Amino acid sequence: MQPSRMMRALALSTLVVLLGCSEQQAPSGEAAAPKEGTAWWKTDGQVQAVGGTGGPAGEPLPGWGKLPAIDPALAASGKALYDAKGCNACHSIGKGQVVGPDLLGLTHRAEPDWVKRFIKDPTPMFESDARAKELLGQFLVKMPSLGLTDDEVGALVDYLRSEDATLAAGQKSTEE
Repeated sequence: MQPSRMMRALALSTLVVLLGCSEQQAPSGEAAAPKEGTAWWKTDGQVQAVGGTGGPAGEPLPGWGKLPAIDPALAASGKALYDAKGCNACHSIGKGQVVGPDLLGLTHRAEPDWVKRFIKDPTPMFESDARAKELLGQFLVKMPSLGLTDDEVGALVDYLRSEDATLAAGQKSTEE
C-alpha cells in the first residue's frame, strides 16, 4: 500500500470508529435523523450529522435565499477555479468524503456568510469558530488559505450553489 493511501486508510478508519461510537440508528438500520440543530456532512455516501443547523433535504438555510439568483457564468468561473485550485483533491460534490467533507448540501449546512469567510481565510476560523473547530476535529486536516479574492470566493459560492441545485433536481453533477 502506498504511504498516502495508507494514511487515508488510517484516517478513514479512525473517522469510522469515532463516528460509529456516536451515530444514532433507526430501527431499520438506517441512520436516524438527528435532533434539530444539527448540520449534515455526506461522508462515504452516508449522510452524517455534526453540530450546526440544516439538513440534507428541503430548502437551503434562510441566508441562501437572500442572495441574488445563481449566475451561470459566475458558476462556470467558480467551477474552473474549483478545478484550478485543486479543491477536488480534498472535496467532492455528491461522491462522498475525500480528505475533507463532501460539499453536497452545503447550502443546507451553513449560512452563506460563514461559507464565504471559511473559503476566503479558514486559518483564523480554526482558532475562534466552533464549527471550524468541529470540522477540524472530524476531518483532522486544516483547509489551507488559498489567497482568493472576494470575486473568486463569490464565483466558488455560486458554483457550489449551482451544484446543490443541480443535484437536488436529480441531475448529474458537473464535477469530474
